Amino acid sequence: MNKRIQELAEQARASIPPGLVVEEWIKMYNQVLGELIVRKCAEIALREDHDPADCVLSYFNLLTGAEHHSDKGYELSTLEKQQEFASKRNYPL
Repeated sequence: MNKRIQELAEQARASIPPGLVVEEWIKMYNQVLGELIVRKCAEIALREDHDPADCVLSYFNLLTGAEHHSDKGYELSTLEKQQEFASKRNYPL
């Protein structure tokens, strides 16, 4: 897992109260992790004077030199490859 995402995952894990049943723990963990990622993206976008999308992707090591792969093996290491991935699935980017 990407180091920056792993750090956010650890923060999410630490914020979940003990004693929850597995289903509730997973639900709460996913919600907290999602919120942490979105907040980090917003924080980066607000403080950067460059293209916010590039800054967020760079922060999570998804823009250049990343070894992150999508569900179908498309490497998301450049903006062009991300746009190709998104257009093949009709996702807005």
